[in-house]
Amino acid sequence: MAEQQQFYLLLGNLMSPDNNTRKQSEETYENIPGPSKITFLLQAVRDATAAEEARQMAAVLLRRLLSSAFDEVYPTLPENMQNAIKTELLMGIQTEASPGIRKKVCDIAAELARNLIDDDGNNQWPEVLKFLFDSVSSQNVGLRESALHIFWNFPGIFGNQQQHYLEVIKRMLVQCMQDQEHPPIRTLAARAAASFVLSNESNTPLLKHFADLLPGVLQAVNESCYQNDDSVLKALVEIADTAPKYLRPNLEATLQLSLKLCADTSLSNMQRQLALEVIVTLSETGSAMLRKHTNLVEQSIPQMLAMMVDLEEDEEWAMADELEDDDFDSNAVAGESALDRVACGLGGKIVLPMIKAHIMQMLQNPDWKYRHAGLMALSAIGEGCHQQMEAILVEIVNFVLLFCQDPHPRVRYAACNAVGQMATDFAPTFQKKFHDRVISSLLQTMEDQANPRVQAHAAAALINFTEDCPKSLLIPYLDSLVKNLHVIMVAKLQELIQKGTKLVLEQVVTSIASVADTAEEKFVPYYDLFMPSLKHIVENAVQKELRLLRGKTIECISLIGLAVGKDKFMPDASEVMQLLLKTQTDFNDLEDDDPQIVLPMIKAHIMQMLQNPDWKYRHAGLMALSAIGEGCHQQMEAILVEIVNFVLLFCQDPHPRVRYAACNAVGQMATDFAPTFQKKFHDRVISSLLQTMEDQANPRVQAHAAAALINFTEDCPKSLLIPYLDSLVKNLHVIMVAKLQELIQKGTKLVLEQVVTSIASVADTAEEKFVPYYDLFMPSLKHIVENAVQKELRLLRGKTIECISLIGLAVGKDKFMPDASEVMQLLLKTQTDFNDLEDDDPQISYMISAWARMCKILGKEFQQYLPVVMGPLMKTASIKPEVALLDTQDMENMSEDDGWEFVNLGDQQSFGIKTAGLEEKATACQMLFSFTLKRVRVAAAESMPLLLDCARVRGPEYLTQMWHFMCDALIKAIGTEPDSDVLSEIMHSFAKCIELMGDGCINNEHFEELGGILKGKLEEHFKNQELRQVNAFKRTLQSEADISYVSHFIFQDDNDVYILTKVSDILHSVFSSYKEKVLPWFEQLLQLIVNLICPHRPWPDRQWGLCIFDDVVEHCSPASFKYAEYFIRPVLQSLCDSSPEVRQAAAYGIGVMAQFGGDNYIPFCTEAIPLLVGVIQAADSKAKENVNATENCISAVGKVMKYRPECVNVSEVLPHWLSWLPLNEDKEEAVHTFNFLCDLLENNNPIVLGPDNSNLPKLFAIIADGVVSESVKHEDGCSKRLANVVRQVQVSGGLWTGCMSTLNEAQQKAIQDLLNTA
Repeated sequence: MAEQQQFYLLLGNLMSPDNNTRKQSEETYENIPGPSKITFLLQAVRDATAAEEARQMAAVLLRRLLSSAFDEVYPTLPENMQNAIKTELLMGIQTEASPGIRKKVCDIAAELARNLIDDDGNNQWPEVLKFLFDSVSSQNVGLRESALHIFWNFPGIFGNQQQHYLEVIKRMLVQCMQDQEHPPIRTLAARAAASFVLSNESNTPLLKHFADLLPGVLQAVNESCYQNDDSVLKALVEIADTAPKYLRPNLEATLQLSLKLCADTSLSNMQRQLALEVIVTLSETGSAMLRKHTNLVEQSIPQMLAMMVDLEEDEEWAMADELEDDDFDSNAVAGESALDRVACGLGGKIVLPMIKAHIMQMLQNPDWKYRHAGLMALSAIGEGCHQQMEAILVEIVNFVLLFCQDPHPRVRYAACNAVGQMATDFAPTFQKKFHDRVISSLLQTMEDQANPRVQAHAAAALINFTEDCPKSLLIPYLDSLVKNLHVIMVAKLQELIQKGTKLVLEQVVTSIASVADTAEEKFVPYYDLFMPSLKHIVENAVQKELRLLRGKTIECISLIGLAVGKDKFMPDASEVMQLLLKTQTDFNDLEDDDPQIVLPMIKAHIMQMLQNPDWKYRHAGLMALSAIGEGCHQQMEAILVEIVNFVLLFCQDPHPRVRYAACNAVGQMATDFAPTFQKKFHDRVISSLLQTMEDQANPRVQAHAAAALINFTEDCPKSLLIPYLDSLVKNLHVIMVAKLQELIQKGTKLVLEQVVTSIASVADTAEEKFVPYYDLFMPSLKHIVENAVQKELRLLRGKTIECISLIGLAVGKDKFMPDASEVMQLLLKTQTDFNDLEDDDPQISYMISAWARMCKILGKEFQQYLPVVMGPLMKTASIKPEVALLDTQDMENMSEDDGWEFVNLGDQQSFGIKTAGLEEKATACQMLFSFTLKRVRVAAAESMPLLLDCARVRGPEYLTQMWHFMCDALIKAIGTEPDSDVLSEIMHSFAKCIELMGDGCINNEHFEELGGILKGKLEEHFKNQELRQVNAFKRTLQSEADISYVSHFIFQDDNDVYILTKVSDILHSVFSSYKEKVLPWFEQLLQLIVNLICPHRPWPDRQWGLCIFDDVVEHCSPASFKYAEYFIRPVLQSLCDSSPEVRQAAAYGIGVMAQFGGDNYIPFCTEAIPLLVGVIQAADSKAKENVNATENCISAVGKVMKYRPECVNVSEVLPHWLSWLPLNEDKEEAVHTFNFLCDLLENNNPIVLGPDNSNLPKLFAIIADGVVSESVKHEDGCSKRLANVVRQVQVSGGLWTGCMSTLNEAQQKAIQDLLNTA
């Protein structure tokens, strides 16, 4: 009882507003064993005398425990305790007086039931099913609500018995939806029915069987909306999106209800928009069905238009200088979007006749809102009704242009919007037919000085018009256009200077650029009219709020320069360059023929600027140095010492913005000139940056110094960094602690963000050397992750998550493991639901990379977090489903086929997409490979086999389902990934996944696709080599290069070879999983693999070609022999190859022929023995570059003696073989040799033991050396066998003493270690 009371106090403290109290309580809670947690939590939930807040907290924690740690906690409980928990939950639902607590207990019961469905679909809690049936027919309304809530929460609760109970489920839902006395029961039943339908969306017979539930659902939608509850309406939208065919039998009723609700202005805007969304979604997902109800679709059009009229009067609208994003919750935006989607979904043939008359009426309405909405509607339907509108375009344009002179500015704005949209949708027909009237109307509208937003939108429409206007059409209007634009530009430039307004000027500048771009050389006469003003803008528009204007002006100048040509632009080019230099523009954005021209031209200017007393010039000079580094790399590298010496002086400049620029230059050079920069300047750079990071008075300077340090350490060799590690770490820690305090007290975060990343970068480079500093940082980092949950701290939190995971990898599992669980819990507590994260949330990419690292560290213990991992991955999933372009008749014939939906592209064509299984494919893997960030794609690839390995714990069905999603994504990524580094990682991941999944994991379709991709990779490999060969010989002829250089140039290409190794990895995995069954598929690649092992091929080709044939022999014998004619002779010849890598692959091949090949390989094993011995006994066989090949030869001789003794004179060769042991480098082959040695010793082989066991001291030395070199590991089976051999000698005192006395100290310790651990 006392313990439970203490637990109540703990629950109260977990909700404490005091951070320290809450943190200590969380630590206490986490340390409670799982079984005790369940007991305390359940008892708290069931204690009616406890505070409701504490009971609710206990319920939330109990459900979370069952959700996140079920496999770790629940199965460990005694059976009687498991039964007690089930009983208590069901009893609690029946007796609980508080509706809120009862609902939470239902959530716990649903979660437990979800976890008690086993891999075969058996529900291991049959009592909950009985409870559902009993409760749903009970007179107790609370019990009926509870049963429906559980079923809504987990509609799969019947498991593999669902089909058996189908009629019972149906009767239960129907009965509840017909309960006239209790509206909440009807609402809950409708939600449960919708949930059940959505969970069975692909089960067509079930959907048909449950079709008669839909009227009840619709009735509940209607009733609940008027009770201010839109939950059932949202479920209806989901059905329209996911299972539209379920609505087909009652489609008319569904549409009528949606129309009714949409038209009812007594409902909230959100409810009305949701009702409209049902119709709009069906136009996209069920267009063929909807076309049969055009009368109802026609009734929806006025509703959309009515929403578009719902605009507010805004006196400030016309003068606004900042364009705010549309209010997407407003009726006007919702109506416009709906109209656009319906037009695209159903096509113009249906939509245009429905809407045309409405629009014409609206355009004649005296209320400006109707005229505005009519014009915006015309803009919205242009894409979907393209063909039909084109036929009446003259009529439309004539009418629209009248409104460019409408009395109301927002109507004029809408008219410009319609003109601009039509100029895009109907180009170039629109330009050819209406150029005269459109240009004059837009120029006239652009003179509307009293309404800047109208002016700006007229200019935007002019941009759309000129972008697709043929040059010949524009030239006659050029003089008038240019003069008008110039007048407006001059006026708006004055307004910018006097009032700071910029909106119109931004659009006018872009209009000028567009006109010049189209007019080309015809713009030359007007060049001098614009250039002075444009240069003035670039020179003076340096404030933050003018960045867009300045950017557009830079674009305009460059487009004008291109249009008028070099001769006209050249006199201004130098001045323009100087303007860009002064105001921090990146020189890499300027096109130039040769960077060698830039550096001499700019160097003198920069040196002058760096000596200028005005800080702005020094700042600009340093930024210019940063900008030109990449383009002038070769020339700057020659004078890098001079540059660095000069730049580092400015780290102590009196002005903070100059110090900032100096840090920027250092960071950029650390990237552009790595690793030369690090090797030459590590001492001076690190000390300068650390000193600059102490600039407490200027946080932005501190932050940029930390950013420069990140750049420096990322490419710094570990050996260079270690001497500075202690100083670096202590400085970073001091700054981190200070900035963490500032974050808490003032909310400032910039420096802390950079410092955290600096720590991560240092740890990543230092690796195990960071262990002594681990405890210095981890508490603070965990504190940040736990508390930095506000939106403005997302980037800081993401960087800290990355930092923790990189430190974990650096220090290793042993050091990190005590914190790993707490770190994972912190992540879970503060961001478990990634669906709540916005698409641009920076935490997402950091989190995904961190998951991959945590997965590496935790191994199988990571499996419990799979549900959390899969959430963010699925959020941004991307797929490529089957599509087709069909004419209307074909589309109508196919529209009823299961799995296909269509979008009308006009009268003659429709776009079809096969949606069957689309949602299932929208999973982690597909998303991961859609990332454009290279580091994220690599992290994603690395995580795949780790995730599969973790998923094993959840059973074969879960594992197979996850792999099905991954496989398709991985194969497609192998075929499409352009980056060779990422591609190699994906291929490696795919190979590992196949090894994990084994036989049967690849279906025929995937095999066919994979074969084509691998064939393409091999063909590309040969093509690239031929191209390099041609280029090399051309270079030889030109420069008379020596033959060794040419040979290297022809045959070495790291990327190509690395991809070849990954092709080999994939084939290895396929052969090891499928054995001889896969050989017919392999034959499509056979000739390409044979080409690899031709004598004239470079050694990497021959090495990996032999490795592939080695796998064929090892895994597909004896069937492999039918290909022996292709590889036997190359293998034997390669035993004497000059390349040790090729010799190694050939020797391994002989070994597997002996072990797995069968009788057909006997003659070749015999032939190989003298060749192998020759390699082993060569004078340089133990040289570093040769030792691996030699050890493979020794292993191969051992395998022939073990598996094919008839091929060799064992008594003659065995003494030699013993003298070659142990193998120290190739650990895998060392295991084979020690196992064979154990066989011989266990059989008391006289040759091995020698007369009177005289060889035992030598054998002890071999075994000891194997332990010392870690060729013998305690986890290997042969270590126990070797230990047993040693123990047999140990019991013979004299023999034991004699053997041990011959060993040195390290060998004696190794023997003792073997005895102690094996």
